[in-house]
Amino acid sequence: MSKVSKCMCEECYYNDNFVCQADYIEVRSSADDYQVKSSQETCCNTFKHGRKE
Repeated sequence: MSKVSKCMCEECYYNDNFVCQADYIEVRSSADDYQVKSSQETCCNTFKHGRKE
């Protein structure tokens, strides 16, 4: 399984110094029934707001 090499979402619970600590991630289109053409049109469905303590 691939590892996330960099996470730039500082508000995500799983982000630890720009490294994703989630056991797995789910990336999907940012809109239903839409064929994406760039990474900017995707979203990380694993995102959880907050910080690990």
